[in-house]
Amino acid sequence: MPVIGAFHAKYWRARANTPPPVLPGGPVMYHEWQSTIQRTVTLTMAIGWVSLDALGPIWQQLRWYWRLARRLWHWRAPANQEQLETWIARLEVFTTAERAVLERVVTPMEGPWWAEAQAAVALCAPTPKFHQPEQWVDYGRALKRNPGQAQNVFRHLKAVHALRDLADGPAPISNPDAHLIVELAYQAFAAQGRPERRLVMTH
Repeated sequence: MPVIGAFHAKYWRARANTPPPVLPGGPVMYHEWQSTIQRTVTLTMAIGWVSLDALGPIWQQLRWYWRLARRLWHWRAPANQEQLETWIARLEVFTTAERAVLERVVTPMEGPWWAEAQAAVALCAPTPKFHQPEQWVDYGRALKRNPGQAQNVFRHLKAVHALRDLADGPAPISNPDAHLIVELAYQAFAAQGRPERRLVMTH
């Protein structure tokens, strides 16, 4: 901190945009670290000769390893380890599209709509005699008023019908599995983006 003295006026007489000369240390003059215009202050610090900027990625990697170690500790039971290894093996052979589908499936389950979707299914799934018109006539009218929603429903049903081959005896795949795999296929299709041309179905 500057103190009163003859050198004080000389020190502050310099223009703001003209750095004062470096003055030698002494009993009257400022020390070199006081009189020299320092470099721009940054958040960069150093330990020895290693900058913390260079240590940043290493620190992030160490934190990731620590989180991984903590997660693996919770999976230390042999049965859990076997399941974890199975998941890892599947991820290793997933294509880019399949990883995109997995991300699109996992993300909604972490969001606010997952609980509401479960509640809606729990209310609708056990509804008795839902195949009878009195159960779904109002919903059918609602679909008719919303063509966009209606076409999504019927596209899904058409794909399920094609997959199960309902016209030729017993279905080769169960109804829940068919609906699930068709929805996953739609998620893969959506992850690729909207096609430039659409097929016009005449039947």
